[in-house]
Parts: sequence; C-alpha cells; structure tokens
Amino acid sequence: MMDEARSYFDARGQVFAPHEGAARIVSLSSGLTDLLFALDLGEKLVGCTGDCAKSMDGLVAISKVGEIDDLDLRKIADLNPTHILVHLSATPQPVIDALAAADLPLLAVDVQMVQDNLDLYTLLGGVFQVPTAADSLARRFEAAQARVKMAMRAKSLRRVLYLDQDNPYKTIAKQSYAGSLMALARFELVGPQISFNPLMMP
Repeated sequence: MMDEARSYFDARGQVFAPHEGAARIVSLSSGLTDLLFALDLGEKLVGCTGDCAKSMDGLVAISKVGEIDDLDLRKIADLNPTHILVHLSATPQPVIDALAAADLPLLAVDVQMVQDNLDLYTLLGGVFQVPTAADSLARRFEAAQARVKMAMRAKSLRRVLYLDQDNPYKTIAKQSYAGSLMALARFELVGPQISFNPLMMP
C-alpha cells in the first residue's frame, strides 16, 4: 500500500504529494500519453498534442492543444488541468519557459536512459495513486530486459554507426536513451556523438 505521506520529485525538482481528488492530465508527449494508458490513467487525460492523437486510437474525443512547438496555452489553461506532463529532453526550452511563465501545473520528466523508465513509473504511480499498475509495469519491464540480456549473452559486441534523421546526419551518443537501449542488444555506438532520444519524442 502506498505511503500517503510520501513526496515525489519531478525532473525540475518540484515536489508532488499523491494527488487527491479527480486528476485532469494534459500530456505533451506521445510516449507519456501511451504510458498513461498503460497505467490505467487514460480516463484522466483531458488534453494532448495532435502528435499524441496520431500515435494512439481512441483519442479523437480528447482536446488537442496544438503541437509541441505551437501550443495553445489558453486552451490548455481552459482545460483546468491538475498536471501537465512534459518530457524535458524532447521539448524546446522556450516552450518549457512559456508553460512555466503561464503558471501552468507542469509535471516534468526526463527519461534519458533505459533504466530511467523505472523511476518514471514510480513517479506517476505515486503522484496519481496507481502503485499496483506501476509495480506491474515495472515487473514487466524488468522481465523484458532480462529476456533481452539472456538472448544476447552469447553475442559478440558489434560496433555500429547510428545516424539520426537530420541534415546533415548526426550520430547518437552512447550516454543516451538510444545508446543504452542499443547496449542491451550488444551494440557499441561509434563516431562523434550527440544526445538524442528517438523513443521519447513528444
């Protein structure tokens, strides 16, 4: 059972207690939108970006608040959200600054490495009081990770040049979400490196 007195810290260092009453969540990341449904929190979602809606069926009735680089702050505020989920590494800093300046209730996450997902499950499970769903998802995540490690245990290390879709192309940093995911599959990234997170884009 969850400790009701426990506090949780988001990626901006803000302190959150378990939310009492009906949560009204706006998600500005398709990955976080998917996670809300995985945690049985889909009915708490009142707004999302157009990109989120493209990634999942059943979001037609959810209010669209624009795209991550062109958000309708008035529309977001009118939804009277209790929490606005934003992924820091996948959101331009001016957008984060504008959301903060509008005094909107941001709950910021920053999944940079594969293992960071476990902390994210704990954060959302604690804040929105769904610890059982969060624990279940964490167990499934760890089991999947163990299966990958077992399958790869006899594989030799392979060196890979991983290019993102930019112009000009750039390579991916080892110390990144993609880099840590590739390492599980025994791929070693090579070449000049930048940080890039292709799996947690907004």
